[in-house]
Amino acid sequence: MTLEDLGRRAVACKHWRWMEGMQVEPLRFRVVWLTEDMIGESDQTSYFWKSVPDIFPDLSDPATLGCLLALVREAWKGNIAPVYPDGAESLLMLVAALEAAP
Repeated sequence: MTLEDLGRRAVACKHWRWMEGMQVEPLRFRVVWLTEDMIGESDQTSYFWKSVPDIFPDLSDPATLGCLLALVREAWKGNIAPVYPDGAESLLMLVAALEAAP
């Protein structure tokens, strides 16, 4: 399974949301905070990135990994063992944890 596959699986999760600082592929830039005036939504960052077709998170980027870990902890309300993403196996575990979150 490639990083792209894992990224696309993560985006498909019900607990997924785009967070400031994430890096996206294939556009190769970071998600930045948008003001409400720019798009008129309360969850500006997620709303904007949902409207950009065919993007997925760059899971090789440390900031994006930190955001993914934060999403997993939030989804499980902190009831998970500490995970420190350091390879493909731990990335797979993080995405699987996000998919399985209640």
